[in-house]
Amino acid sequence: MTDQPGKDGDSEVGQQTTPLRRLYDDTIPPRKILISVPDNEQKEHHLVVPIPNSYDAALAIAFDQLGEYFLKEAKLLLEAAYLEYGMKSIDGSPVWAKLPPEFWKEIVKDGDHLKLCVKPAVDSDEASIERPIWSSRGLPVSRRSRGRWATRGGRYIGD
Repeated sequence: MTDQPGKDGDSEVGQQTTPLRRLYDDTIPPRKILISVPDNEQKEHHLVVPIPNSYDAALAIAFDQLGEYFLKEAKLLLEAAYLEYGMKSIDGSPVWAKLPPEFWKEIVKDGDHLKLCVKPAVDSDEASIERPIWSSRGLPVSRRSRGRWATRGGRYIGD
């Protein structure tokens, strides 16, 4: 037995197959991450878990374990939730960066800190605001005339 809560060596709870354990392969890695979420009063709530196999698994775990701390008005849906990655900027100040799901295995390492976030609800007025579309060359393309024209440095580059 140990002095730490949840560290009882004789307990069988850790050996049971729970919904969270099903998100891992047969073996659970010894590496871990910290996932946080601020509540409506900006108080941080935290969860530590072994590093999940994928971004989607991490998001599901965070949503399941920390989703209760979001505002009730937020109408929290898994589709609106995303993870941000905590790191330090060049000047040493902490920043939260968007974490692209396809780079999960390359970016997330033992001891990293993630934050569960929710996309803000969009008003019907905001939904009509045109967002840029980017071409394969990294140039903004108009939605209205996509495929007909684009500009590069203010110059017309063709149909």
